[in-house]
Amino acid sequence: MAEDRERPIREGGERLRQPTIWGGGGGPENLRGDPAAEAIRLRRHVAALRTEARAIDPRLRGKRVVFRATMHAEFLAGTHFPLPLIQATGIEVVGSAPARSAKSVSVPGDQPLNQAPARLLFMAATDEELERLESVLQGPQNTPAKAWLDVRKFAELRLSREDEVLRTDTEPDPGSARGWEAVLHPPTMRWTTDEADANLEEIYAKFVDWVRSLAGAESVRGRRRYIANGMCYLPVHLTPEQAREAARFNALRVIRPLPSMAVPGRPTGTLFPPGAPPSAYTRPTVTIAMFDGGLDPKCTSAARYTTPYKLTDEDPVDEWVTHGTVVNNAVLYGSAAESGQLPEPAAHVDHYRVLPRSSESADYNLLDVVESIDDVLRTRDYAIAHLSYGPEIPVHPDDPPHEWTVRLDRVALERKVTVVSAVGNLGREDETRGGNRICVPADMANGIAVGACTGADGDAVRSADYSGRGPGRHGGWVRPHGVGPGGCLALGKPFVGLAAHGQVEDEGTSYAAALVTHTLAGLVGVLGRRRSRPETLRAFAVHFCRRGPGSHGVLKIGYGRFELDLRTVLDCSENEVTVLYEDSVSRGEAIALRLPVPSGLDPKTEIAVRFTLCYTSPVDPSDVAGYTQAGFEWRVTPHARRYALLDEETREELDVFDAWEEAIVPSEVNGRPVRLARRPKRQGFGTQPGTERRLRAEGKWDTTISKYFRAKAEDLHEPVLELRHLFRSRGRLIPRDKRPNLRYTLLVTVRTPEGVPLYPLAEAQFQLPALQTDIAIAV
Repeated sequence: MAEDRERPIREGGERLRQPTIWGGGGGPENLRGDPAAEAIRLRRHVAALRTEARAIDPRLRGKRVVFRATMHAEFLAGTHFPLPLIQATGIEVVGSAPARSAKSVSVPGDQPLNQAPARLLFMAATDEELERLESVLQGPQNTPAKAWLDVRKFAELRLSREDEVLRTDTEPDPGSARGWEAVLHPPTMRWTTDEADANLEEIYAKFVDWVRSLAGAESVRGRRRYIANGMCYLPVHLTPEQAREAARFNALRVIRPLPSMAVPGRPTGTLFPPGAPPSAYTRPTVTIAMFDGGLDPKCTSAARYTTPYKLTDEDPVDEWVTHGTVVNNAVLYGSAAESGQLPEPAAHVDHYRVLPRSSESADYNLLDVVESIDDVLRTRDYAIAHLSYGPEIPVHPDDPPHEWTVRLDRVALERKVTVVSAVGNLGREDETRGGNRICVPADMANGIAVGACTGADGDAVRSADYSGRGPGRHGGWVRPHGVGPGGCLALGKPFVGLAAHGQVEDEGTSYAAALVTHTLAGLVGVLGRRRSRPETLRAFAVHFCRRGPGSHGVLKIGYGRFELDLRTVLDCSENEVTVLYEDSVSRGEAIALRLPVPSGLDPKTEIAVRFTLCYTSPVDPSDVAGYTQAGFEWRVTPHARRYALLDEETREELDVFDAWEEAIVPSEVNGRPVRLARRPKRQGFGTQPGTERRLRAEGKWDTTISKYFRAKAEDLHEPVLELRHLFRSRGRLIPRDKRPNLRYTLLVTVRTPEGVPLYPLAEAQFQLPALQTDIAIAV
C-alpha cells in the first residue's frame, strides 16, 4: 500500500542498473628488491624452521607443521596471494591474521619500518614440502618463474611462540583450574574433502590426548566441539600452567579463557503503575525470538503478546526476570516513559529464558547457550532475533572470532534472520588494554550492533559512558552500527522501562537494542516477511541514523542515533527523494547503478547524497584478516562527461576535460603532454587514492557501507554507483566463475535545500514505483 502516503519512498532502483567496464587496478605487481638477496635471507628462516619442526614432539603435531608467514606490507591485497609458490611446493594456507610489516624496499614517503598494515598467513607443510620450499629458494634455475617472484613477498617465516597462542585476561591463581576455549587450525585448505575430515580427526584426537595427559580425563568434556570451515572450537578445563603447556601444541591457533556471563542488574524504583494493555487483541503477523532472563508471569501488559520458553532447567532469578520483562516490554511497546493505554504491538515475542545456568558446568554455560540459540533459529522461522545477553568479553579484532560470533553469523546468512545485539556495558573499563570494547557477539558481520546514547542534545549524539566502544573486526569495522537511548543514571537521564509491578529506571545497552528491535519489528510488518532479509533491515536501520555537529566519533556512536519513528523513514519531504534498490550481482560482474539525481535543477543548487549498501556474507573464522568472504569494491562517478587529463609519463592529473563543453581533447597542458583518462572521474571520500588500504578503509569487505557527499547540481550529471563483486577464501581471491551470486540492498537519499521540488522531479524522470507495503502507514 502506498496511496496513503503523499511522497513515499520509491522502490525498484535496480531498474536503473547499467552495464559497466570496471577497468583499472590489477596492474603488474611492483616487486622491488633483489630476489637473490631475499632468497638468501629466507633460506635461513626455512633452515631454522625445518630444524624446529623436526624437534617437535610427535604428540604435538600432525602430518603437517603449521608456521607463520608474514608478508611485506605492499602485498596486502588478495591479488598478491602467493599461489605460484604454493603450487610449486604443495604447502597449504590454513588461515590468516592482520600483521604489521615493513615494505620489501623502503621508498620516500613510506611509513617507518614495521608500521604498515600487512598480512600474516598461517601455512601448513609436511617435512617434504618444507624441503621443496628450501629447494625453490636455491635459485630460479629449477623453479617456475612466478614462484621465484613470490619469494620477494615474504618478510618472515617461523613457528608461533607460546605467548602468541596463549591469551590471558588477568593474572589468575596459577593453581586454580578454569575453562578455556581452544581453537585448532584447519588441517588443510581443502577442508570439505574426506582427507581433510580424517586429518581433522587426527589433529583433534592428538590435542585431546595431550590435554588429558596434562590434566586428566575430565579436562575435556566428551566430544563437545564446534567446527566452522575446518576450524575446530572446543572447551577444556585447565590451570594457567597447564594451559601454557597446552599452547605448545603446534596446530593450536589460540587458547584463551572462556568468558563469564554478562549478568543483568535489577532495574530500580516504581514511578507509576503499569500501563494498561491494549483493549482489543489481534495476534501480530511478526514474531521475534528473544533470549534473556525470562518473563514475569504477573506482567499483564506482555502476557497476550509473549510466549515464554526456557532453555535452562534452573529456577528463574528475580532480578534477571525483571530485566527480561523490561526488555521484553521495550521490544513490544518501545519506550514506556508515559503511563496510560499501551499501543498495540507490531510483533509477538517468543521469549526464551537462558538464565541462570547450572553452577556445575559454569565454564561451559555460554557455549551451551549459543548452541541452544543456534538450534532455535535453525528450526523456527524468525525475521528478527534479539540478544541483550551474551559473553562479557571485549572484542579484539586481530584474534579469531568467538564461537558465538561465528555461529550467529552463519545462522543469520543461512536462515535469513536479523540478529540484533547489545554491544555490552564495558565502556567504563580500562581503554589501554581494550577492556572498554564492544562485547561478543556485537562483532558479527551479519547482525546489527546497538550501543547506547544519553539522548540527543539538539543534533549532537553523545554515547553513554558505559556503552562499549568500537572498532569491530575485519569485515565489520564500524561498531556499534549506531546507538539508541539506553539512559544514563549519572546524568539524571534514566531509561524508563515497564516491569510487571510498574515503571522502573535503569541504564544499559540492553534497552537501546530493545528499542531498535521494536522499530525493526514495525518495519517487518510493513515490508512483509519475504522482503525482510537481514541486509534490508540493516540498510534501513543504518541509512536513517542521525548525527550532527558535536556528536561523538564513529567508534562510540557508529553511524549515529537510530531513527525510532517509522514515519520519518517511509515518507519523503518535497526537497528529498529516497530510493530502494534490491538485486543480486552475479559471479565476477561489475554493474553501475544510476543515482536518482534529476536533471533540470539550477546549476548552483547544493545537493547532498547519502547511500547505504548492505549485504550478508559467508564468513571464515580461520581467516581473521578476511573474515567476510564476500565483498564489493565500489566507486562513485558523479559526472558522466568529465574526464581527467593525465600526464603521459607520471599519470598525474593536470586538468579536467568536459566532453559536453569542449569538442577537442587537448594534447598538452602547461606544456606537458597529456592523455585522456579511460573513464570519468570518480568521487573522493577523504582517503588516500589507489591503495588496498584506501579500499579497505572505505569498506571494501564490510557488509555495511554508508557514505555521504555534497556537490552542486552542475557537478552531477547522470551520477552512478559502480559495484564489483569479489569473493575470497584463506586470503586468496576466488576466480570469477566460482563466486556465488551476492544479494544486496541499497538505499539512496538525495536532498536539496528547502523549497526545491526535488521529489516531483525525480518521480517524473525516473518513473519508479512507490514502495509497496503490506499494511497502510499513517503519516
